[in-house]
Amino acid sequence: VHRWISKNIRLNNVYGKYSQHGIEDALESKSGNVGDINLALIAAFNAAELEAYPVIISTRNNGLPHDLHPVLSNFNYIIAAVKLNDEFVLVGATDPLIGFGQLPLHCINGRGRIIYSRKSSEWIELTNKEISITEYSFKGKLDLDGKLKGTLFIVSNGLDALQKRKEILNFPSIEEYAENFDEKQSHLQILSSKVENVDNPDHMLSEEYEVEINVASPLKNGHVQFNPIFISRINKNPFNLDERNYDVDLGAKDTEKHFIEIELPEGLTFKQAPKRVNMALPENSARYQYISNINENKLTVTQQLMLNKAIYTSEEYFGLKELFSRIIQHMQIDHEFNYQTK
Repeated sequence: VHRWISKNIRLNNVYGKYSQHGIEDALESKSGNVGDINLALIAAFNAAELEAYPVIISTRNNGLPHDLHPVLSNFNYIIAAVKLNDEFVLVGATDPLIGFGQLPLHCINGRGRIIYSRKSSEWIELTNKEISITEYSFKGKLDLDGKLKGTLFIVSNGLDALQKRKEILNFPSIEEYAENFDEKQSHLQILSSKVENVDNPDHMLSEEYEVEINVASPLKNGHVQFNPIFISRINKNPFNLDERNYDVDLGAKDTEKHFIEIELPEGLTFKQAPKRVNMALPENSARYQYISNINENKLTVTQQLMLNKAIYTSEEYFGLKELFSRIIQHMQIDHEFNYQTK
């Protein structure tokens, strides 16, 4: 039901908590405002014998509604709440790139008001239950010239995938997107590319690249060093304020993972690598893990950064700032090897 509505009525870029033209006209013209689309969604859910209600909300650029005395003028947008397995799932159908059970970032703003009838309503938390996930997986081989060749897989979901899908579709073709991606990575050359599920938000967005990466200087004096986290390495702390008086609202919990497997040249012997790291904030609200193993001539690295809350208070801000500062320090450490010819 959600997929059909999102494909058959396109947003005319007009916000509103009321229908602009009416559901019937919106279906005929295949165009409507936010109210047309999401009220059509609610009607369709009910027609399919699913319990669904309108939820009026205030978008981020409209400010927060008044908690104690909410009035209609506080709200400028409407979404749907559909009851599944005895709990409400919040959905909207204004963007065909957003899957079922997800809300765009502009809709995640405090609480909304679920309208059961003309006389009954209550507050409902505006949350994204879908975790934003990006996973980088690489398998390749390092040569003595400092070049790493192999296959890079990137999969993403939730708000991370939504942002990437919009970025990809801004280009006339997948090939031009891949060329732009290549140009932004000065040390990386893409030899071939494949991208799947760009316009299917019910599946994870998948990217596959055959790549050649300059990760290290050519072997000098029997010594080579490199950092296997060659993509999405954190070099700048996003939390850099000396004082913070408002919450950090990510829109959803967020996880980033790296899985690296590198076959090393014969003759390389391990000298030094970053230590295993497992850092966490109180109550596991955020966690960073790094594990590096070398077995014979194969290096494997696993790195995870998990932000386990969608909203961090201003009091938690400095914990995030310190965590990212330590992550950046750790990411500067290279793996070091000596080379011995037989």
